[in-house]
Amino acid sequence: MRLFGFWFGIVLSVSTLATGNEINKVVLYGDQDYYPYSFTEKGVQRGLYSELLRQLSIPGIELQLVPIPWKRGLKYLEEGLIFGLYPPYKLKQERPYIRPYSLPLFSERVVFYCHNRAGLDQNKPQWPEDFQGLKIGRNLGFTMVPGGFWNAVENKRIELMEFAGTDISLQALALQRSIDCYLNDAVAIQLAYKKLKRQWKGHRLYHKIVPIELVLDVLQQQAYIGYSNPYLQRHPEYLPVIEQLDQAIKQFTQSPDFDSFIDRYWSSISND
Repeated sequence: MRLFGFWFGIVLSVSTLATGNEINKVVLYGDQDYYPYSFTEKGVQRGLYSELLRQLSIPGIELQLVPIPWKRGLKYLEEGLIFGLYPPYKLKQERPYIRPYSLPLFSERVVFYCHNRAGLDQNKPQWPEDFQGLKIGRNLGFTMVPGGFWNAVENKRIELMEFAGTDISLQALALQRSIDCYLNDAVAIQLAYKKLKRQWKGHRLYHKIVPIELVLDVLQQQAYIGYSNPYLQRHPEYLPVIEQLDQAIKQFTQSPDFDSFIDRYWSSISND
């Protein structure tokens, strides 16, 4: 994969390193299976958010990015074992242990994709009535759902199936058809579907990959770096680091180069 030639070393356990009172290295943990935004390739953290973070200029501080399973990362944040994790959405009530959040990294568009419209005959299906009886897939720990979602699951109007990551979910949707619809970010689904077709091309099961279609927009959501409040309670000296990261995020995301950076990344990953 061509990702602008960046490489960062991996550290295993510490969240931040300091010499005396001077912090010179900050470790941020990233979702290891959220293609194309944050994922692992040959042990190295990749994805749009990883490459964005590598663009940040923070004088005197080195950023290191470490892959982690998403639910484990959230648990470590809650227990105060790590400093920061990306890319959570801002869910203050559901995750009170994440405080503060960084400035936004990027906006995602959460949608439903279904195979062959999964029997949804209407041009604009309505949630939840037109989805009754369908199997809905989502990633473990993915919390952005439409209103009434959990009520529909509890009352068995829909069946929920959860998967470890986007790639596995797309196989379930478009190849195995063990789910009817999948809930995730639109770009993540589109690129993972293209990746699925590339990976299976020439295989005897390639013809079993069915078309998928966007059937419903759910919401827009911004992604952040989430910081562990329990960690910061014990290590308040890292609060200035958050301010420095915010300054760097603001400088880059509001710069004239940001849009071209996004375009180059999507182009590089689409052609991989």
